[in-house]
Amino acid sequence: MFTPLWPAKYQEVVPAVFVSFFSLGSDPIENTARDAHLIGDISRLKSFFDNTGYRTRFAAVLVGDESAMDTPDIDERIENIRRGAKLDTKGTFYVIPAGVSEEELAELTESFVVSIRPLALDFYRELARHARRKRDTGYTPPQTTLPDGRIQYVLSESGWTTRYEYKLGMFAEYRGDLDSATRNYANVIDNLFDPNGLFETTPCWSPRWNEMRLFADACSIRIIRCLLQNKQSTAAVRRWRIYRMQTHSLLNRRGKGTVSYGWDAWESRWAKVMAQLIQDNLTIPLKPEGNESTMGLHGIPAFVAAAGLSSDDRPLPWDCAHHAGYWFFLAAEFMRVRREKARNISDSDRTPPGQSPATSVARRNELYDTYLCPEPHLEYPNSPKSTVNHTQLIVSLFDKAVVQFRSRAQFNMADRLDLATGEELMQQSRYTEAFLILKPVWRRATWRKAKWWTLCTELGWALHRCAREIGDVEVALSTLWELSFHGMWFNA
Repeated sequence: MFTPLWPAKYQEVVPAVFVSFFSLGSDPIENTARDAHLIGDISRLKSFFDNTGYRTRFAAVLVGDESAMDTPDIDERIENIRRGAKLDTKGTFYVIPAGVSEEELAELTESFVVSIRPLALDFYRELARHARRKRDTGYTPPQTTLPDGRIQYVLSESGWTTRYEYKLGMFAEYRGDLDSATRNYANVIDNLFDPNGLFETTPCWSPRWNEMRLFADACSIRIIRCLLQNKQSTAAVRRWRIYRMQTHSLLNRRGKGTVSYGWDAWESRWAKVMAQLIQDNLTIPLKPEGNESTMGLHGIPAFVAAAGLSSDDRPLPWDCAHHAGYWFFLAAEFMRVRREKARNISDSDRTPPGQSPATSVARRNELYDTYLCPEPHLEYPNSPKSTVNHTQLIVSLFDKAVVQFRSRAQFNMADRLDLATGEELMQQSRYTEAFLILKPVWRRATWRKAKWWTLCTELGWALHRCAREIGDVEVALSTLWELSFHGMWFNA
């Protein structure tokens, strides 16, 4: 349906407006020849972009130095260059005078961007009109043979419509029309998950199955990003939840199910994506403002209150867009489940395919979903060397979550994550690192003051073990005494 080259084409290769900068000379003797040279360079560039077939507009910016701008004929020179290059003053020709301050330069730059914006909008509107005509015709090209001998895949009518809905969404997003982009991307998702759509007509063993899953994920990410940029945080979180349920149902019905580690790998990846989307596109203020129901214990907002709901639509806690730390924490928890499922892989499935019978390889291909994650013999191999360090991935996610929770004064949750991080490091015998993380939590005594004895006991045993391993006698004796005290308290 798509290759990565098409989105890259309009994101990185084909510009809507190409801006070129030229310097004005200040030598009165050479000005005539220099101006003719400038006119020739500008004309060649303009002709090139006029003939590319992509309707890219060309704009020229003249940058003058102080001596050039002070000459009495400067206005005449600039006008002659503009006329000679056949440029107009509506966005395609601009002059930046010399000697301007940084503030003035920023204002001039903003003015120039505003002037070329209509040119960019026209560029993407024209592309959208072309894509809309292609979509509405319903014509699908016949099967063709590529130069390398491969047969080009022929799209169905649904695939054809989906292709151009995605293009329309991208062009709308480039224009800044986020509502239209959201509708187009949503149409793509509906077409893919339709009872007669592409997922229902493609077998899960086909290479195109995972390609369509990747395409659906990309469209969902774009929908959520558009909603967050439009300050529709509730709709964005609901869209994530709906898409998650759609994918879960699809995999259990048409795919390889959700019982293997592949599903949890996907869940962890998506939680991390949500954290990044919220960090990049949504601002949850660090100062107390807005609805008091969004505040944490220290008056700092922990999430964005549900907005844009009708009076009959009662918001639920998971309808609110929580800060990125919550999503990093979710990603780590899903990664933990992924590790546990990976540890339960049978020994026969952990053997490389070249050392396994064909029946065993065929069976594991039916059982394990390896979308965006390694195959079983790489996920948790029999050999000591593993390609996936689950513990390190979990620790890195916990670290990112702790930063977010501490920045919002959610210290109890941050301490709980520090304890989880220490326990993860202890599994790899990294006792020194675990000790450095757990000791400050133990010193703060927050849980002792709150009389959370279960957590105190868990922390004490973990720190006591680390202290013994690294030879810190003082901490080992202190934690042992405290654990004994807790035992007496529980027996009282």
